[in-house]
Amino acid sequence: MSKPINQIISILLLTILISGCSSVKEIQIGDIKDVRLKSIENNLVGLELDLAVTNPGNFKINIMDMDFDISANGKHLGKMTNPEKIVIPSKFDNIQTFPVKIELSNFLSGALSMYRLRNMKNFEIQITGKVKARSFLYIKTIKVDEKNKVSW
Repeated sequence: MSKPINQIISILLLTILISGCSSVKEIQIGDIKDVRLKSIENNLVGLELDLAVTNPGNFKINIMDMDFDISANGKHLGKMTNPEKIVIPSKFDNIQTFPVKIELSNFLSGALSMYRLRNMKNFEIQITGKVKARSFLYIKTIKVDEKNKVSW
């Protein structure tokens, strides 16, 4: 008697888990609204990026790890990572701040490129790599290859 009940409970839990994962909806990331320089240490540049974000799902999304190569106007700047976990609330449609660190591949040329970008009105930024996100029990690694024009 105990074995059929355990099987029924297992099937019920599996069904709930599968239907819960299907309700995870993809987030949309919009344009960069603002960029703030937070710190410069050795070859690390700390930035805060304000991005338009929409999370239509019923679960918050935790961005656990970002590993991107970043280039501006065709010149490689370095590696971009997140120094802390980023949480996007459920049913969210607003501006989200993304704290990031850029490890410049060459400090002198990277710092010079960052200084030039600060004075430009428009430039092109390319990000390639992957991001690892978690929503409830669902973990997904997403490959990213984006190229966008940035205006400030």
